[in-house]
Amino acid sequence: MSRYGMRIMGMQLLAMPVLIVISWTGLMISFDYPDILRKPTAIILQQYEEGGVTLRMYWAGMVVSSLLIIPIVMLLYRLTSPINRSLSLVAAGIGFASAIFHVVGFSRWLFVVDSLVAQYVDNEHLSPARREAIEVIFDALHTYLGVTIGETLGFATMGVWAIMMAITLYQSGHLPRWAAVISVLCGIGIAAGILEWVGWSAAADVNAYAYQLWILILACLGVSFIVRKE
Repeated sequence: MSRYGMRIMGMQLLAMPVLIVISWTGLMISFDYPDILRKPTAIILQQYEEGGVTLRMYWAGMVVSSLLIIPIVMLLYRLTSPINRSLSLVAAGIGFASAIFHVVGFSRWLFVVDSLVAQYVDNEHLSPARREAIEVIFDALHTYLGVTIGETLGFATMGVWAIMMAITLYQSGHLPRWAAVISVLCGIGIAAGILEWVGWSAAADVNAYAYQLWILILACLGVSFIVRKE
């Protein structure tokens, strides 16, 4: 890959974690995310409305950061495929799937929940039956788009992608062994987040810490690609 291509990939590898940190921190402060997801639907919708434009911008940031995975996947494939084409191709496919799952999961807040909130909050003419219907719709979409697609499939594929990306980058000489080992462990931790739904209460914390460490490694990798002279 050319020097210019390495810089472009480095900037994307740096931009994605930075955008995730800004957006995620904003969601934690203004929306009590992700703990808010375990509260009654009425509270979630009310707090979403109170978050205003700023909260919607944070969700948009999460969507954009997920979209950034797609060009990163493509560039990483170009970088690593000369060494191990088959593994790089599988990693690219899984990474692309993870991006789609996350985009679908996060975008529901902008395109679906936003519409439901507009009908639900501060509407004195809303009948009890209509209110209950909105809550049922939200719960169904939250379970399907959020828990099933965004969190379960999204975390599972991202964990596998992190593992395979670490291996291909190490094989191609772009990631030192110690960083590759940590990245593999992070991938396992990210994928372990799905075990929360089978009763392992610590899964959410393991997922969060592994994810934070992994995006830090990505940011450092991005900086190394930007400043690399050859």
